[in-house]
Amino acid sequence: SCQGIPVILRNIKLSDDIAFRFGNRSWDMFPLTADTYAQWIASSQGDVINVFLDYETFGEHFWQETGIFNFLNSLPDELAQRGVESILPSESVCRFSPVGEINVMETISWADIEKDTSAWMGNDRQRAAFHAVQLARPYAIDKPIWRYLQTSDHFYYMASKYGTCGEVHAYFSHHKSDDAFKTFMRVLADYELRNIRVMKNRKSAKTLRTLTPEQAFHFAGPTGFIGHTAYNLDHFEELLYIVPKDSIQFHQERGDFSRWITDILEDSHLAESIAGLTERHDLVNAIKERRELLWSHLK
Repeated sequence: SCQGIPVILRNIKLSDDIAFRFGNRSWDMFPLTADTYAQWIASSQGDVINVFLDYETFGEHFWQETGIFNFLNSLPDELAQRGVESILPSESVCRFSPVGEINVMETISWADIEKDTSAWMGNDRQRAAFHAVQLARPYAIDKPIWRYLQTSDHFYYMASKYGTCGEVHAYFSHHKSDDAFKTFMRVLADYELRNIRVMKNRKSAKTLRTLTPEQAFHFAGPTGFIGHTAYNLDHFEELLYIVPKDSIQFHQERGDFSRWITDILEDSHLAESIAGLTERHDLVNAIKERRELLWSHLK
């Protein structure tokens, strides 16, 4: 239980005025001065104003040329002149009694406008990569590398946010979001393939493995790609529930599913079992049954 744990809530506006808007020349309060900021704090309601910032705000996000160090140097005096005392979080907990209780029913964060998990799990690419690395556990002969691949930064780089949130993501990443995703999937696919060599049931492991973008199945229709790509057999089954029926018909008439399963997943048994199926539920059931059997071999 989390009952009785003191929680200090971040003032979003006053924190982000420094963390994100300080160097924004299009902001109507640019350039932000220490006296203006101190006045905002002094005129705010409540006993305590909590301003939480990343350490790298000073000198990395905003270089010396932006005036951030002069701002920081002047701020204590400006606060003192207005009767605002600066204290540590631990002092705040000791000096002030809780004003209420909060129930957090979903995961929250500091990230982006939404303050939720969408910075890491907000688009299909991020979710596909996350689920792929979860499924990689049986392949994790070298567990430290598998854990490194779960670092949240990888998924943060894949975000497809716009506006100021997109600018923040772009600042932190050395990739464009699509490149970050493709690079991650290639690394994960290579990691699994290397470890398959020493696994007991290599055949099942190879069929269930993560695929590179070049090996993945790209769903299409008569007019071309429809925006869905499967990066492993589990993902393929999942997408069969949602892709348009005419896409399934298009691929089955051409024999694309069976050919991909034979050539890439190397499972001729599954390829043969779905070759004549035309209904969505029949395809899903056949793949689900085979997939569950293959996973049982890796337990």
